[in-house]
Amino acid sequence: MAEALRPMAGDMTFLLFSLGIIGTGMLAVPVLAGSAAYAVATLGGVGLCFAPMDPVKELFWSAVLSGIIAVPIMVVMMLLATRHDTLGDHVIGPRLRWLGWPSQ
Repeated sequence: MAEALRPMAGDMTFLLFSLGIIGTGMLAVPVLAGSAAYAVATLGGVGLCFAPMDPVKELFWSAVLSGIIAVPIMVVMMLLATRHDTLGDHVIGPRLRWLGWPSQ
């Protein structure tokens, strides 16, 4: 296949072909990751359809879990957003700090 490029690339035929193959592979990585995530989500949804649990209870408990998990994530984000050693000159200002930490 690389020999077909010889009239255009000359002695650099194999380098050009190699870079093309590597570039194509790098373009395929996000597509493969996205399609794998979609397949896992679909299989998880199908599995939940056949689970012997009530779907409304599953939605309720997923909302409860999201509410519990959200608090520590927001605390960590606020702590990181105020650190100069993490964000340098891009730390949040006093107004955003006040909005994020109402007790401050």
